Amino acid sequence: MDQLDELDRRLLALLRGDGRAPVAELARRLGVARATVTGRIDRLVASGIIIGFSVRVRDELDPLAIHAVSFIEVEGARPTT
Repeated sequence: MDQLDELDRRLLALLRGDGRAPVAELARRLGVARATVTGRIDRLVASGIIIGFSVRVRDELDPLAIHAVSFIEVEGARPTT
């Protein structure tokens, strides 16, 4: 697939929000037939644009979640006299 059209972009935006959204819901929100959504998803997967689907878990439910705070101090060149 050389280029994404507007429908592809809208579909990808919906899938980014919920990668497990039912095809019927995606079709309703996009105003197209379910077969259109299924075909688009199949083509986006086959072309490598969609490389997978995932589930996001709230951090407090993920025992492997890593949280870090980092501080950086930047020192500029000091003027010489």
